[in-house]
Amino acid sequence: MKIRLVTLILFLSSSSLFVSCDKEDENIDTSTTKILGKWNLDKKSINGAEIVLTECEKKETYDFKSSFQLSTISYTGDLCDTVTSSNWVYDITNNRFSYSNQTAGHNGSELTRRYNLVSLTDDNMQLELISEVDGIGEEGDVKDKIVTTWVKNK
Repeated sequence: MKIRLVTLILFLSSSSLFVSCDKEDENIDTSTTKILGKWNLDKKSINGAEIVLTECEKKETYDFKSSFQLSTISYTGDLCDTVTSSNWVYDITNNRFSYSNQTAGHNGSELTRRYNLVSLTDDNMQLELISEVDGIGEEGDVKDKIVTTWVKNK
């Protein structure tokens, strides 16, 4: 009787280990879901000094979709009347955020930007640019500390 009880306990214990491992693997990174939606640029600083945003920069938007697609809209010109929209593929892993486009770089080369995801809440996101590769030779790690703060559209 004792052997059956011990065997049953061992079986149930080992089964619960497999169940707990499966559930852990199914967890979705909360940053992946929190980032979804449209965001507007709110603040920018370089090496700790806040930069006054232009009216065009204040209109800039990032629209994150659940399919890891990112659409950006930026504005330039005296009246912010020149609109540039681009589509990107993004990734969030271990508090690192990156996006790339195969043809958005210099002379149609790939453009990739990598950020530290400093903070992310339901309505606020702060990114620190750490690397940019644009197909112009010796690019990579960014020397200045460039931090942008974004607010989610409601």
